[in-house]
Amino acid sequence: MKLIFRTLSLLFLCFAISSHFYASGQNAGKSSKVIPDPRLYECFDASFIQHQLDINPKLILYYNFFLDHSYYITDFPPKADYVCNFPVIDFAAGKDLSQLNVLKSNLKLNNKKQTYFQLGDRHQIIVFYTQKELTQKFNEYLVSIGYLKPRNK
Repeated sequence: MKLIFRTLSLLFLCFAISSHFYASGQNAGKSSKVIPDPRLYECFDASFIQHQLDINPKLILYYNFFLDHSYYITDFPPKADYVCNFPVIDFAAGKDLSQLNVLKSNLKLNNKKQTYFQLGDRHQIIVFYTQKELTQKFNEYLVSIGYLKPRNK
């Protein structure tokens, strides 16, 4: 009887330890602390950010990702044969582009078409990805940091 009890106790202990390590691996990215980009505080109340960190840190991850990965910047083509009449978005006037805060624009991304703006008085265009492209990029990012498991294809 003692041998059966010891065997069951040992099996339970092994199960508990392996379950702990399995759960730790599943939540690898989720347990790490999400740090809000300082630019979020220019758009959102500190209490909102803290509340989201407590209940939905994935939203803060998304906003952090959106700030730097929702667009790309390109120069106007030199001496183009056409005139570009893109709407002007002026949140980068005189600023270092690394501090660009695209969340200030209240932009709604199109699901099928990229959105183009002239970047202030610069001779550059800011191109926002479609919502579909951005969602795909964000999900790939979540997999790369261990927040999501990769999908089986």
